[in-house]
Amino acid sequence: MATDPRCTFCWKPAKDLCGRCKAVRYCGSICQRADWKTHKVFCGLEYPSKDDEVASYRGVLFATDEDKPRFIELPIKNHDPNDSRTASILPKVADLLGESSPGLRSVTWNGRGNNEREFMRGRLVMHCQNYTFQEGFSNFKDERPINLALRKFTGLTKDFDMPGPVVVTKERWMKVDEYMDVEFDDLKDMVDLLIYQMRVSAEHKKIFKNFDFFPKLPSTTTPSSPGEGSSAAHHSIEQKQ
Repeated sequence: MATDPRCTFCWKPAKDLCGRCKAVRYCGSICQRADWKTHKVFCGLEYPSKDDEVASYRGVLFATDEDKPRFIELPIKNHDPNDSRTASILPKVADLLGESSPGLRSVTWNGRGNNEREFMRGRLVMHCQNYTFQEGFSNFKDERPINLALRKFTGLTKDFDMPGPVVVTKERWMKVDEYMDVEFDDLKDMVDLLIYQMRVSAEHKKIFKNFDFFPKLPSTTTPSSPGEGSSAAHHSIEQKQ
């Protein structure tokens, strides 16, 4: 298992630090230039301070009223105050999204398919509000504000805009509800996760708008009585003979 510093972009051994923030390493100038579009949004930011009296894990918030994402601390809360096994950061995530837990839509990202990396770095989870409908899929409607922070971080056009806030957290590899701090080294995986999900959501919207959950049956004319229908058909056949 690798313990030496790794390139934040390609995961190869690296020694060169970002000259500005000193927070990430690169194996060379090629990876540093390739990563700059993503890294520049966070370069120079500092992690929020932790409260020694409150257990928490670091995540990233993409708010709809802010043009840039930022690191946040997510305190652990118990769903059941009498049962410590229910400790989770999801109550805080739900508060930030303005949703109850059942309304959350969470997507886990398997990273770059590198088990060694996932074991050491964990895997990212994107949390957002669920889709909203009015009387079936065909009446898909979403009036939430567009998330401009997502657009800026991913570089995607407005055709792929997602509404509502988004929170990104990190969990341990193969461990559900065991969390880790999101770090600068996770930004490459984060942008891959967000771009993928924004593209998927854009396709979902197209499907919802063109899909009628309760299709109407085609209108039909009032059929003639059985006697009239059979007699007319028989008369038509006799004429052809």
